[in-house]
Amino acid sequence: MENVACQQSREYMFSTSLEDLSGADIVAVREVDSEFFNLLNKYGLEEYYLSLTNAKINIDCFKAMTEADIKEIFNDEIGTRIKFRGLVNEWRLANQLAPISTCCCQHTDQSSASGSISQSDSISSFSGSGSSTYKFSLQNFLDSAVGIKICANYNANNELGASDRETLISNIVRDHLEKDVPMNSAMFDNITGDIVKRFASEKKEYYFQKEKRNGKLYNKYRSMSRAFRKSGFFLNISA
Repeated sequence: MENVACQQSREYMFSTSLEDLSGADIVAVREVDSEFFNLLNKYGLEEYYLSLTNAKINIDCFKAMTEADIKEIFNDEIGTRIKFRGLVNEWRLANQLAPISTCCCQHTDQSSASGSISQSDSISSFSGSGSSTYKFSLQNFLDSAVGIKICANYNANNELGASDRETLISNIVRDHLEKDVPMNSAMFDNITGDIVKRFASEKKEYYFQKEKRNGKLYNKYRSMSRAFRKSGFFLNISA
């Protein structure tokens, strides 16, 4: 027979969110799987406890969980996916299991490459996974639904609007962060070159200025990667 805590927890899963629970109710929920709840709480994800358990997701699932599973669970909530991956990896390492990686390739240090960004400006210093040979395809992005809309707007106005520029830049950075691929000067230069070839009205210096270490694409990547580093949700795992 199920204990009272389990019965109460299941009722809450279908009827309310964690914010609506009283102190006594939260204690009852914690008693069901205190280790799972405490891990979520440590990473600031306690609000997801009920929805996860309602989906039959618990610590036992960590043994076989993949990056694809995490992406399916949290969809486009990139920050939440990063946090949850860190949570799962902490548990897996503590239980002598290999961590989940977003890429099967081991990261190769690029700090000595010509024109590369310093380690403090690259997620390679706190990611540890991702391929140094990865190449972003602008055309593949422009063939997506979002990319097609950007191209249509450009064709209609003969220029990219501020919103479309931001969307383009954000998607480029997101693509690399999701794959844990650190960007360097050569990548910024190549991607910027592709952009100005496709959109003739665009200026290369708007996106990247190699000598000044500046530009919207460069700054977006640097700000986002620094935010992720400060969050501490990337594990620095050496091969």
